[in-house]
Amino acid sequence: MSSLGTWRDGINDRRKGAGYFLTLNGDPSFKPADYIKYRAVQRDQSLALIEEWSRWMIDLQKSPYEVMRRTAVAAPALTQNNLDEYYQDRVSVDREQDALESSRRQLRAADGQLTSRIQKRQGKSNRYVNEFIEGERDNVDTVACDGEADLVDDEREGDPMGNERGEDPAYTLRVEYKADVVDDEREQDLEYTPR
Repeated sequence: MSSLGTWRDGINDRRKGAGYFLTLNGDPSFKPADYIKYRAVQRDQSLALIEEWSRWMIDLQKSPYEVMRRTAVAAPALTQNNLDEYYQDRVSVDREQDALESSRRQLRAADGQLTSRIQKRQGKSNRYVNEFIEGERDNVDTVACDGEADLVDDEREGDPMGNERGEDPAYTLRVEYKADVVDDEREQDLEYTPR
């Protein structure tokens, strides 16, 4: 009767905590910490686990299966210290998970703020580009005009575009116009690059 495949037959599967013993594989090994994790009861109910474990070990020492008797005799007692360690670990894990979730929320919020700032800055940049292009088109005699503008951060004093409005824009725009100009019935390429 010492077969490893039959020792589970001696366990009452309707008894509290039986699932722990029935899920053990191979040679059984009874560990209080694993039993506490398996039962996962609330802290205020945990003292009952000490008595529950003790009854299991007493009953398993009377098992008809030798492997169960030997394992139950060798098993350590479940103590208050085992319970304290389990709940301390659980609190630590819960705190780590809370901290990770809080970090995730903060990252999402920061990402949203950054996206908003980028979109806002892009909107301002596009407005400055469009205003400049419209203003410069008025200053060039052209029949047809296609322009492209690149936005460049400029920290120089004064008006980098040389206009007379006296503004100190935050950006320098490099605009290159290539246009077909009709002058004295000759076609010329006009290249205009303001600074």
